Amino acid sequence: MALVGTCVPGEPLAAAEAVKADLTVVGPEAPLVAGIVDQFRERGMRIVGPTAEAARLEGSKIFAKDFLKQRSIPTAAYMTVERAEHAREELKRFGFPVVLKADGLAAGKGRDHRARSA
Repeated sequence: MALVGTCVPGEPLAAAEAVKADLTVVGPEAPLVAGIVDQFRERGMRIVGPTAEAARLEGSKIFAKDFLKQRSIPTAAYMTVERAEHAREELKRFGFPVVLKADGLAAGKGRDHRARSA
């Protein structure tokens, strides 16, 4: 990106206004989920990225799985739980290996912790 544009650190809207950007490309997911694209568009500024509503697919695993299920898009079986003891109980519905994921953004740092039978 730096070969064709200027990379400006900081809060996207303030940075774009400070340099009078012609077009902004936001990299991290958190500002997208927080609605930065909507804020730019409300001000008539050009930006590349999904709206806050569309970014929910990336920002919430629960929302994404429910979205897929409601539209009959094939996806792995899943469940949501609020507490660890509920997770242990509900795991009996699944065979191993099992993937456990927290809802929300992990900034690409999430780990795939596969539960294994002893």
